[in-house]
Amino acid sequence: MHKPQTPLHENKPSLSFRYTDEPISKILCNISDGEVVYLDRWRVNVEKNTECEPTEDGKDKLPLNVVNNYFSFGVDAHIALEFHEAREANPQKFNSRLRNKMFYGQAGGKDLLQRKWKDLSDNCTVECDGKDVTPILKEHKVHAVVFLNIPSYGSGTRPWNRGSGIDQATDDGIIEVIGLTTYQMPLLQAGGHGTTICQCKSAKIVTKKTIPMQVDGEACRVNPSIIELTHLNKASMVTKKKAKTVHTSFPTTSSMQFCSPPGCLTWSSSAYKCQG
Repeated sequence: MHKPQTPLHENKPSLSFRYTDEPISKILCNISDGEVVYLDRWRVNVEKNTECEPTEDGKDKLPLNVVNNYFSFGVDAHIALEFHEAREANPQKFNSRLRNKMFYGQAGGKDLLQRKWKDLSDNCTVECDGKDVTPILKEHKVHAVVFLNIPSYGSGTRPWNRGSGIDQATDDGIIEVIGLTTYQMPLLQAGGHGTTICQCKSAKIVTKKTIPMQVDGEACRVNPSIIELTHLNKASMVTKKKAKTVHTSFPTTSSMQFCSPPGCLTWSSSAYKCQG
């Protein structure tokens, strides 16, 4: 007698890890008790810069073409890419936020010493609403540039300088532009902030070498490119209700639990995000 064949769907691989420090029941309760806010969504278009050659193995496109949380390039994307590659190789070692933070801390410390991206502003130009802000990047010697759509960044940090007197909003059709150095990045965990570059409604980035970039935590190395960031639309988001002692008017990255169509529920190192 022949042994019956195993159905194909039973042979499909499954994920062998999960985040162990936040029960799914808690997430579902936060969704049930949440409130609806509106979130700007941004289109990011990438074209090859034919005037420059790649300096290492990279891609011609970003992993995502819609930004919900943030888009960045430089040292922070380099660290995120290292994290992604390490997690792909050993997923069982990255099943909790604490372990993830430890990895980011170690990787950040290494880049603090190596300063690999100290010449970032020499290999790119950035225009915001038609104004060239590259001289500001050079002046502050930034190692990363972040286009931030929500107040919170990695691990709930807030890199926008609220002392500047310029407020943030998630639904105003404006995105914040922030410069970061390897010295500033660890200070974010202690309540520090990055360098305020500007706010804008559109941006154009031209890169001259292969540079790590990320969209909502999805990172890759991108070959020399011409990148345009423009407003796409607004999405309805369900956010966790804030405690009475909290007086901020914005949802944090970690409180964004679910997004309604268009999109689906996914996990990144810092947030749930909506992918269009």
